[in-house]
Amino acid sequence: MKQRQRRLIAALARFGFVVRSAVFTTIGVFLLYAALDANSREAKGLAGALQVIQQQSYGSVLLGITAAGLFAFGIYELAEGAFGRITAPSVRQAAAKTGLGPQRAAPARKRGRMRQGLR
Repeated sequence: MKQRQRRLIAALARFGFVVRSAVFTTIGVFLLYAALDANSREAKGLAGALQVIQQQSYGSVLLGITAAGLFAFGIYELAEGAFGRITAPSVRQAAAKTGLGPQRAAPARKRGRMRQGLR
């Protein structure tokens, strides 16, 4: 992927993440209100959050920005899936990390007095 395309995808990602976090924050606020009031009917999901955005002054503009941000996030995820690289560890690295690799022998202990300093 060329440098210009990477910058475009990064800008889309930033915009998408900001909008997505705002939507999820709105959902979280609804859940918090529902928990504090002990009224489960106040809990709203994604549709409820988008409805609240639409009901604000300039709601259609805000909803359009939200839609564009979620669309930008989707484009970023598609680009990440198509062009993203995942570096897998080697078999030895994975085995060593999980403890399944070849075990090295522990150094032999000297026999004799075990507590030399505690006489």
